[in-house]
Amino acid sequence: MEFTSILQRAASGEKAAQEELFARIAARLEVYVEHRLGRALARRVEVQDVVQETLLRTLSVLPGATLNGEGPFLALVCKIARNVIADIARAARRQRRGGGAAQLSLARSDWSTAGAALPPDSSAGPYTRAALGETRGRMLQAWRALSPEQRRVIALRQFEGLSARETARRVGSSEQAVHAQFRRALSRWGEELERLGGASSC
Repeated sequence: MEFTSILQRAASGEKAAQEELFARIAARLEVYVEHRLGRALARRVEVQDVVQETLLRTLSVLPGATLNGEGPFLALVCKIARNVIADIARAARRQRRGGGAAQLSLARSDWSTAGAALPPDSSAGPYTRAALGETRGRMLQAWRALSPEQRRVIALRQFEGLSARETARRVGSSEQAVHAQFRRALSRWGEELERLGGASSC
């Protein structure tokens, strides 16, 4: 209920609510963006630029979104992030067709539709500060310690909001196996976070 209230206030344009909303998902969104970008695109764009673009596009659709709770909201944000990354991939292909070197960085203007505007102030407020810096760094470091299979099942189940059945179809496994793998993956991620000195929030 609390999250839904924050979501509604953010959709109405309340800046403090928008800041709190994005702070709650900032670390997980960065993890997801890094996961989806892959090595080739990650060499050409900054993860933070992709995160910022995602948040800006999310702001533009919030007023018309019908969401109830943190899970559906995170799934929406991750869907928008996938669209942003698809735009980046298209820009990279255009650059290659135009004779550009594959290793060159892409300018944000090559793929951004939200422009250079800033999402809610990332330098103000305790919620945003808590989501940035060391906490985010530990979450990313713990994520990188997981196996590719563990990262994939968490991305599908937790970030994209797929059911166990849908995830099983994606990975070519059974629902029972997905449930077990998801539990083990979350447990391992939590253990890594604790080892690194951060509270388990995954």
